[in-house]
Amino acid sequence: RQAQLPLATTNMIEPRDLYRQTQSEESPLVVDVRLPKEWAELRIGTVLNLPLNHLGETAAKLDRSQPVVTVCNSAYRSMMAAGILERAGFQQVSNLSGGGEAWIDAGLPVLEAASQGASSPKRVVTLAERISAAELKRMLMDLPDTFQVVDIRPAAQ
Repeated sequence: RQAQLPLATTNMIEPRDLYRQTQSEESPLVVDVRLPKEWAELRIGTVLNLPLNHLGETAAKLDRSQPVVTVCNSAYRSMMAAGILERAGFQQVSNLSGGGEAWIDAGLPVLEAASQGASSPKRVVTLAERISAAELKRMLMDLPDTFQVVDIRPAAQ
């Protein structure tokens, strides 16, 4: 400001406002920039995991005109991610104010890897029972490092 240079700011979105938006058809793309292990343990809902350390490469596959909200635990990494996306040409970038911690404090639904006795409300996500090999291959190629494929078949198969 003192140098009178242009000042860039990132829009912040409150947890309850983001929750309302995710319940509509105009939901923004929510990008969790934590490491996959953190994301798998606890997340704020159905979000895309694009770790901050690879965000520059993986974000290139996303639509830059789509609204995006970045998320992490405390809003520190996600604020950096918002800057990366803005510099990459994304037009509508916001950051979750207070991060996942604020989301949990607001009592909003979370998804956990396993029940840890927490009293937080949980959102149930219904997954498709089967996906064709061709569709899986397309998804893995279109969004690399986004999915973790787990083979749950018995060892004999």
